[in-house]
Amino acid sequence: MKVQKTRSVKEASFFGMLGGSLVFALINFMIFFVFVLGLGYMFISSHENNLSEVLIHNLNEKQNRILSISKNLSESMASNIADQQKKMLIENSMKNSTDIQGIFVLDDKGIVKNASDNYNDFLGIDFSGKDYYKQVINANNKKTIISRSYVSQQAKKLTLNAVTPVMKDNKLIGMIVMFINPNIIKNKDISGMEYYLVDNNGDIIFQSDEDNAMSREDNIKNSTILEKGLNKNNAMIYKDKVSGKIVLGIIREEPITSMYIVLEHHILGDKVVLSSLVAMLAVVVLFILIFVLLLSIQVSNVATNYVGMFKDEVKKISQGNYDVKLFNKHPHEEINEIIDSFNNMAQKVRLREEELQTYNEELIAANDEIKTMMAALSKNEKDRKEQYLQIIWTMVNLLEIKDEYTAGHSKSVTYYTEEIVEKLNRDYGFKLDADRIQIAAILHDIGKIGIQREILNKPSRLTQEEYEIIKTHPTKGYYALKDIETLKNEREIIKYHHERYDGRGYPEGIKGDAIPLGARIICVADSFDAMVSDRPYRKGMPVEMAIGELIRNKGTQFDPLIVDVFVAMLRQEQGELFLQQNEA
Repeated sequence: MKVQKTRSVKEASFFGMLGGSLVFALINFMIFFVFVLGLGYMFISSHENNLSEVLIHNLNEKQNRILSISKNLSESMASNIADQQKKMLIENSMKNSTDIQGIFVLDDKGIVKNASDNYNDFLGIDFSGKDYYKQVINANNKKTIISRSYVSQQAKKLTLNAVTPVMKDNKLIGMIVMFINPNIIKNKDISGMEYYLVDNNGDIIFQSDEDNAMSREDNIKNSTILEKGLNKNNAMIYKDKVSGKIVLGIIREEPITSMYIVLEHHILGDKVVLSSLVAMLAVVVLFILIFVLLLSIQVSNVATNYVGMFKDEVKKISQGNYDVKLFNKHPHEEINEIIDSFNNMAQKVRLREEELQTYNEELIAANDEIKTMMAALSKNEKDRKEQYLQIIWTMVNLLEIKDEYTAGHSKSVTYYTEEIVEKLNRDYGFKLDADRIQIAAILHDIGKIGIQREILNKPSRLTQEEYEIIKTHPTKGYYALKDIETLKNEREIIKYHHERYDGRGYPEGIKGDAIPLGARIICVADSFDAMVSDRPYRKGMPVEMAIGELIRNKGTQFDPLIVDVFVAMLRQEQGELFLQQNEA
């Protein structure tokens, strides 16, 4: 065999070392890259933290100024909140703070009694339904409260109210309602990022981007930073759900009102940050390309030479030729060991193939034997079942000696019962044991063996005393079969086949689903056959009249479902079921 020229182990080791070195270099570079990103993150988040402190400080100053104005105005208005001479005080209060866009004064009933010029239209209007009015009325300490944010009908922008009680002789006589300017959060020293103020419910109150403030109102509750950072001071990188941009977000609690300042820095929108990331990414991609190229050359050269040696021989094995053998004359010991392992593998595969063939032949033979045995068992089972039924009919024949009506009646009841059970299993999803219910139907009157012949064959109607004796036959049948363990379920059906669906039957007066389903089926079949059959003291009634009786007693004497199923079967093709039975 011609030996192909291959690389030496030394050359292979060289390429392996080269690949390992590249991996080591790549790992170190990635660590450096992550380190630089971490520094950038720390720098930006520190910068945003400082800005959030500036915003909080600025906001606190404005809030304190508003609270002071509100307190002074409340004290001044205490003498007479409706005094129009004090409107000048209201206007001066607005001039002292550009963060107040309007003021009105409510009396203790919530009616506007005084207002700044731009809110004169509200004079006389009832605001007692507002949440902030109710908060002040119900508060114990009567301090200034800050309402939740809402869209002002006057300004058509998000706003909130600072509401201060007006007290006179420790009694609430009204309240000052200030409308806070949405620009309260604005800070001219902060640019290049978005920031907004939210309450502890996640609702935006004010936002630096005033044009989009209302459009963000419905979305801010779904903000990633609010979902994870509310009630905490956090910084994180996430995708903004409104703009879709990658941002670094900072959330800080404002201590006076327990509201939150949120700053968002669009990282990929920052040209400096973005250019740095792109440069680093280009370097990483370049290193990876070089690494993959070199590694591919190494793997291709080494693997192709080694694998090519086995290609043709493996193909022969796949075609069933297990006698192939490679010559272990290669200069490298490692390759010779692989060749020896390959030769051993081919021999083991051949042995396994022979063993599998033997096992397959044995399995085929065993399967044939099992089929023969199953056929024999099936025949034996069928024979046993026929013998079993013959014995049961023999028991019924014994009863026929005393009651000539019983044998023919049992056959009819059994026929109707079998048809009902088949219909329930096939069309209604029931899983009834047809064989057991069949046996119960055959033996349902077996208890009559214990009743006098004179009563069973009496040509006239039974007396009440005789009828009470007849009513004992279900229980007698139950006890007659009590020692036959294989008829445990059947004797339960026999015992209860004269129970009524409404609970007025015998022997125990149980009702509804407490009656075994097999007993409810036999009850319908038994009653129908009794109605249409001739007795010594009466003629059988027509089929349609018997059907009418079944329907009339549906839900009282009989299970409604069983009656519906049986009646439908009787009426199918003009009572074909009944006719077939009578002809049989």
